[in-house]
Amino acid sequence: VILGSSLMHYSIDKAADILGLGSDGVIRVGCDSRGRIDLSKLAKEIAACHERGDRVLAIVGIAGTTESGAIDPLQELARMAR
Repeated sequence: VILGSSLMHYSIDKAADILGLGSDGVIRVGCDSRGRIDLSKLAKEIAACHERGDRVLAIVGIAGTTESGAIDPLQELARMAR
């Protein structure tokens, strides 16, 4: 699966489709009040993926959302990805 915020660009859905993951292969996580990915929700979703046996292919961080220009906490996302 590919994980990212609910504000992730639609091109990620297209990429997942090309990779053969389909729309079920993209999991969108809620954002905080500033439009950034909610790290606690992401942590819960990662744990749920592991419980289901889903492999996380990518965690998408946004460096400027289309809607508001919000920037995800990229360093924290990198730590979580490791």
